[in-house]
Amino acid sequence: MFISPSGVGRSTQQARYSLLQLIDSLYEYRSIIDRTIHHSHFLCWEAKLSTEAESYKIDAEEWAK
Repeated sequence: MFISPSGVGRSTQQARYSLLQLIDSLYEYRSIIDRTIHHSHFLCWEAKLSTEAESYKIDAEEWAK
């Protein structure tokens, strides 16, 4: 095993780097999930609003008769 000038072994440095890559990947995965969940909630909310708007439109047409 090679010992760097700082006294830390190369395998230890590689393990730290791998751990940081893993943590970074997990944060990215979490942010993708968060965006997906928020987007699906937005789509549900948008669908609900359009359904309500359609029902108001039908009521307005009936009142116009």
